[in-house]
Amino acid sequence: TFKGVRRRFSFQIRTEKLVYIDDYAHHPTEIKATIATARLAASDSGSVGRVIAIFQPHRYSRTLAFSQEFADALSLADQVVVLDIYGAGEEPIPGASSAVIADAINAQGGTALFEPNLMRAIDVAIAHAQSGDLILTLGAGDVTSLGPQIISAINER
Repeated sequence: TFKGVRRRFSFQIRTEKLVYIDDYAHHPTEIKATIATARLAASDSGSVGRVIAIFQPHRYSRTLAFSQEFADALSLADQVVVLDIYGAGEEPIPGASSAVIADAINAQGGTALFEPNLMRAIDVAIAHAQSGDLILTLGAGDVTSLGPQIISAINER
């Protein structure tokens, strides 16, 4: 009767054009493991190209404490779109910023963009996606709500 774990490497769509996976990963260790798994899935299938991640940091305190670790983990993706922080009831903390993560990814040679608008984040990810790429949504906040729009955008390609 076990139906699997919700939001842990959950395939949302698999087409010849693109693969879309949603994952709850919101800690650098989880993000690193999820992107590494995406890379394994890509090499096993032979049809998946690059990994494009849309990441939503969860909590200001965690973002402040782990900004560099987030950047290190997310740098394993080929393209990263970093959303605004999902506060989960926390008040903003000076210095805790999603832009800091995107800047750190770019500083170490990765490709990242800070995009606070959820719908524009989808547009950016889809615009960068090529046939055979894998799109990941990562985070414990409402990033999972982007799923229907991502699926629709993939199907319209």
